[in-house]
Amino acid sequence: MEISSAGAGANALFWWHNSTNAALVSSVSNFLEDFWIYTDNTDGVQAFEYDPDWYVNGYKYDMSIQCDYADGKIWRIYDSGGHRWVAVSPTLPCGWSVNTWHHVQLYVTSNLSNHTYTYQTLVIDGKTTVLNATYSALSNGWGPTIGTEAQLDGNSSGVAIHEWIDKMTLTVW
Repeated sequence: MEISSAGAGANALFWWHNSTNAALVSSVSNFLEDFWIYTDNTDGVQAFEYDPDWYVNGYKYDMSIQCDYADGKIWRIYDSGGHRWVAVSPTLPCGWSVNTWHHVQLYVTSNLSNHTYTYQTLVIDGKTTVLNATYSALSNGWGPTIGTEAQLDGNSSGVAIHEWIDKMTLTVW
């Protein structure tokens, strides 16, 4: 899949909702997002963002990661309940080398009884970082859904960006 963005502050979003089956959606607690990324240019990038999403029992578990170029090329994770991005600690650098495929894997667990999710590990090109960061889900009343998103955020330069994503899977159990 190719995502592209051009123009100052332009963004591009791909989303895919895999299931809205309530029984299936409420029976999982483990999420493994796995994909490959390739880009031919990073001059116009503000951030590359990837979001396994889970909506269940009126809560949104937005288990997002972001390679944030605007904030110093660091990985950040999303705190749904706090509506904020948090730098991975210890600070984990990011930044794709262009014209090269990179492999990304994110493993997250959840707890329905207390409406939390825990970022367990982030693996970039075979290098594992233990995250062990827990956040609260956001109460929003939405119906049951499991899905994933990829977002390409452009910076103010307006330089065109192209991102290719391959073999994206979201495995749940």
